[in-house]
Amino acid sequence: METQAQTNGNLWMKADVAAHLQCSKRHIDNLLARKLLPYVKIGHLVRFRQADVDRALARMAVNPR
Repeated sequence: METQAQTNGNLWMKADVAAHLQCSKRHIDNLLARKLLPYVKIGHLVRFRQADVDRALARMAVNPR
């Protein structure tokens, strides 16, 4: 299920990333705390670029192809 941000190519919110990775928002928080997921900070807001999320996912792959 794609959200409005995913279909428009805008910055993603934490819920968008969680939906893309099929995990919980709490897991996204853990990835942020471990500095495994790059983000953009706008004031107190945290946003994500799809390309950054996909690159981070590729780096975390156990058997990269």
